[in-house]
Amino acid sequence: SLLYEYCKNSPSNIIEIGRYRGGSTVVILEAIDRNPENIKLFSIDLTSKYLNPKCISVFNKFEAKVELIVGDSKVVNLPTNLSYSVLFIDGDHSKEGVLGDFNRFFPLLEDGGFILLHDCGKEDIPGPSKACHIIEEEYYNRIVKREQIKSLWVLEKIK
Repeated sequence: SLLYEYCKNSPSNIIEIGRYRGGSTVVILEAIDRNPENIKLFSIDLTSKYLNPKCISVFNKFEAKVELIVGDSKVVNLPTNLSYSVLFIDGDHSKEGVLGDFNRFFPLLEDGGFILLHDCGKEDIPGPSKACHIIEEEYYNRIVKREQIKSLWVLEKIK
């Protein structure tokens, strides 16, 4: 998957906003397990009560490579002394929620890092699509759209 490929080649830590059942978290962990760098996933979600039990066993296997943070992405603080090269946003699906997550975590992302925005272009979920277009317009001088596969947008942070 596209998420797997970007995480497998990530030169530094990864931020995931929205974990829900844990499927994307497992994909990221399997990717960074094959990554030669000593990187970690910081996965943020409001709750852990919906996690798939099979995913929990994978999390336990990779416990040194993942920090499962239960909290609101609007207020959770990540270590600022670390580098982050991938930001995967799939949390609050309102326009305001996606924009809030983007604006909050974009400054932590190193130049050349990638932002993966999920559910952009899905007609039945208008919030992310609206947010993606606003991000594309407002950050035109700081990002480049690299690719889009189905509803997953990949943006690169530029200098």
